[in-house]
Amino acid sequence: MGLDTKMTSVETGFSAPKRIGGWLYLWLVTAAYLASTILINVIGTFVSSDVWAIAGDYPLLKPLLIFSLTSKIALLMYLFLWVTQDFFMLRQRAPRMIVAFLLTYLLSLVIERSFGIFITRSFPFPYMLLLDGGNPIFTKQTIVAGISCLIWIPYFLLSRSVKATFVNVASKVRVNKLSKLEDLSGPNTIIKQGVVFSVLFVLGAGIALAPFISSIMQFWQWRHDFTEGREALKKGQHAEAVRLLEKALEQASAGSSSKRRIETLDTLAYVYHREAEYSQAERRYQEALELRRVEFDKGTTDLTWELDNLAQLYISWGKYDKVSALAKRSLEIKETSSDQDSQEIAVTLDIFGRLAHRQAHFKEAESLYQRALTLREKTVRPDHKDLTASLDNLAELNYDLARYDEAQRLAQRSVSLAETATPSDGSDHGDRTTLARILHIQGQYAEAEQMYREAFSRFEATVGADHPNLAWSLGDLATIAYDYGHYDEAQRLAQRASMILEKRFGTKYPDGMWILDILADVYLKQGRLVDVVQLATWSQKVREDVFGLEHPDVALSLNRLAKVNVVQGKLSDAETQVRRALLINKNMYGSGHPVIADNLQTLAEVYRERGRLGDAEPLYQEALAIYQHILRTETVDVAQCLESYSVLLQKANRNGEAEKMKAHASAIRAKVSGNINSDIKSGRF
Repeated sequence: MGLDTKMTSVETGFSAPKRIGGWLYLWLVTAAYLASTILINVIGTFVSSDVWAIAGDYPLLKPLLIFSLTSKIALLMYLFLWVTQDFFMLRQRAPRMIVAFLLTYLLSLVIERSFGIFITRSFPFPYMLLLDGGNPIFTKQTIVAGISCLIWIPYFLLSRSVKATFVNVASKVRVNKLSKLEDLSGPNTIIKQGVVFSVLFVLGAGIALAPFISSIMQFWQWRHDFTEGREALKKGQHAEAVRLLEKALEQASAGSSSKRRIETLDTLAYVYHREAEYSQAERRYQEALELRRVEFDKGTTDLTWELDNLAQLYISWGKYDKVSALAKRSLEIKETSSDQDSQEIAVTLDIFGRLAHRQAHFKEAESLYQRALTLREKTVRPDHKDLTASLDNLAELNYDLARYDEAQRLAQRSVSLAETATPSDGSDHGDRTTLARILHIQGQYAEAEQMYREAFSRFEATVGADHPNLAWSLGDLATIAYDYGHYDEAQRLAQRASMILEKRFGTKYPDGMWILDILADVYLKQGRLVDVVQLATWSQKVREDVFGLEHPDVALSLNRLAKVNVVQGKLSDAETQVRRALLINKNMYGSGHPVIADNLQTLAEVYRERGRLGDAEPLYQEALAIYQHILRTETVDVAQCLESYSVLLQKANRNGEAEKMKAHASAIRAKVSGNINSDIKSGRF
């Protein structure tokens, strides 16, 4: 009995230590914070499919990930199994173990991030961006670990309070022999310390988890808005899609995920592009491009998506001078980084083809379009909708080259694929407008008009009243109203289309000049010669500024000016203009094209008005032969040529032939007028 009551601290291994309190409570908060941060990092690395997918592509990335995981798991086990136990048992080694934990944690982070910098510089993927936002070395974790070392290492090594608290050296004790130790280890004290520890641990964990929880909430809000925005896009509800995607972009921008932000920017830019909000689309595409340049090496295929998007946008916008450099860079990256038989290369070839096509480099455009189609046919089924992009491009090119049978075959195939494919997010590839224009020029007016009306109804229901697609549809309807001889209705439709385009793009939009061409033709029929000159002169200037002096679109404006000058008696000017137009078109198309027939007719009218009837008549005959050979049917163009030819015959006192020719022209127009739909007659459009 006496021996037991006089047992010393040396004999038991215990003294009467101070209670845990004061700054040690703050250490518990810090420990909980660090533990939660490490745990979040471990779980995030384990569950991230992106991390391990990319790790397989780079030699040093996988070992670094394994080091990161194992070091953090070992630190967690060390903290919970040894440091925490010794801390609450007030053992003398507890401060040294805490110091060792802090130093090891900081050292592991510095090693990990140092190798991360090496990998980032040596390979085209920035590892640090994948794990923690891309701050090299001094990331948030490293900074917190460094500050913790600066605060707690001196405290645990130098504080007298720490030395007075952590005094025990044995692993076991008969606590019932010491009254003071009974006070420290009694049920009430244990419960109190457990409560305190639980509160402090929850507080520390809460501080560490708060950003994580906020990030999770942001992710789910982003996912909801982004998914709903995509659904709205598929339904054609573009205004709602923009609203939801803008909200999703706010959530993505507030978080640390560049991937979510890029995905949202791309989708939002696509919607703006579809809505012809080209300035907004350009801004979003450029933001996404800059993010990809920061996150990925400048030579990776991730950049080509944005390069292609911007190039396609500039083609739609008529800013052709900006297209080539973007498409060239995209193709260089793809041809050095991926399979050369890939659909991605086909996309860029299409861009080059459209640029060459618009610049009237027809052979180059055809070669590029054919290469793109061949690549697509190698990688998808023959009935896949992805083929419609190449088919439409080739159909439009053959239409421009007056190869109407081939154009019709390609357009019909594209329409068939589009009709049998699963509906997508609103792509225009495979629509019936190109086919309608091919049928229209070949004199199949009823079929063409029906398709024009269907397109107008679709656009009227799905896009805004000031959308360019509606303007193009109005222009198509105006051309058919003009061919029917309904010039007032053609004027109304063309003016409405022109107002839409001018409001959206201004007066220098090159793709909008064909609407002015329609108006000029209508004004010429109405005798409004001053208006014709004004429109044709302006369209010529815009086209020359964009395409240069030797472009077929410039020839259209020149021929129209020549026709006005014939009526006004300015025959020298008319001859100069039409000869220039004829030279441009022959260089572009050869000798057998409807626009050349139109030029020959205009030149014949110049000769006719000068009294050079013998020179004029062969030109009329050549023009009619071209129409007969190319169109193989009697159209409004043929009727106009016959009417003009009949004037020559009257001047030559060949009245019988003139009357027969006028009757022939009237029969053609009567046949065309019989196709008029009630909607055109009533002016519903």
